[in-house]
Amino acid sequence: MRESNAAATPDSPTDSVRSSARAITALAGSGVGLNISACHAAAAFLVRLNSTNPRTPSSIASSWLGANGLHPPAPDVSALSWIFVVDTLNFCFWGPLGGPRWSVSHNGKTYEGYWALCASINRALEEGIPMTDPAFYAKVSCSQLTHIFRSANSVPVPMLKSRVKVLNEAGTVLTKSFNSSVEDLVAAANGSADNLIGLLVRNFSSFNDSVLASAGTNDHVKSTHRLFFYKRAQIFVADVWACFAATNKYPFHDIGNLTMFADYRVPQALAWLGAIEYSPKVLQALASGEELAHGDPREIQIRGFSIHAVEIIRQEMERLTNQQLGQTARSKESAPINSVMIDFALWDYATEHRDQLAKFPIHRTKSVYY
Repeated sequence: MRESNAAATPDSPTDSVRSSARAITALAGSGVGLNISACHAAAAFLVRLNSTNPRTPSSIASSWLGANGLHPPAPDVSALSWIFVVDTLNFCFWGPLGGPRWSVSHNGKTYEGYWALCASINRALEEGIPMTDPAFYAKVSCSQLTHIFRSANSVPVPMLKSRVKVLNEAGTVLTKSFNSSVEDLVAAANGSADNLIGLLVRNFSSFNDSVLASAGTNDHVKSTHRLFFYKRAQIFVADVWACFAATNKYPFHDIGNLTMFADYRVPQALAWLGAIEYSPKVLQALASGEELAHGDPREIQIRGFSIHAVEIIRQEMERLTNQQLGQTARSKESAPINSVMIDFALWDYATEHRDQLAKFPIHRTKSVYY
């Protein structure tokens, strides 16, 4: 499986994300900074990590399929439908500072965050609830979702009403525009990651992860007035790609155009690595548990700097890999270095070493976008 090295077209969704990130990092007086040396050190760290477990299409698929006992076990149509529902709901799992988080018990294990979402969906399917059927979730009610997301503790799932709303919209749009089929939605992209992101953000409002910027901040922001992140749209593409990597059914010739998925966990890993830096004021706000409103300059900066940092890390990883092995020496089976793999690696590291990374708190923003 090979990816195109061609740059995205000027108006492509991923190019809009990169342009937004560059504009954000150019803002004067930002409370977030970029450390190029630390980005290069992070790249070297990830290259070493990858050298012990080289990524191939087969290894990517085997890592994704059945992950944590919760991802679908096989790359089929039911997996595609499952991915869409999960990524439609993949937002805002953080809880009160120092308090318990929403958790779900399933098959003798208790899960939090994203894995609690996966466990909830699987539990519902096992109970005979057609959770991946667009006709069902187009009309799913608040009381039904309360049952589906019932907690193992006293903490309810965050933003329940918003989850009902985004599911209702997703089911309605799939039914009316894509023959009630996630497979038809993906097929409409004609093998292009950028096309699929475009379909998602144009047709499903909760995937349109963008924010109106303050005009006049700098020339680029003034001319666009909108900054783009597209976290969930990009992660849906990435999950489909990873699930089907070994089959080559959805190879997405431009998968390399994707950026990192600007959430609240990967920036924490980047801050720990020193790739992004917080001013004392920003760090104090995060440590106090202050909630940043969606569109708060600090939230925008954290997300934008994170995207740009991963771009620098990716470029340095490519340079180091080519320097060490030589372009011709690389195995034909090796997966290309892209921001998807970097994001996956950083997210895994952040979740596995949460206590170690606690010095750099996550930012807390209530949003359906991440």
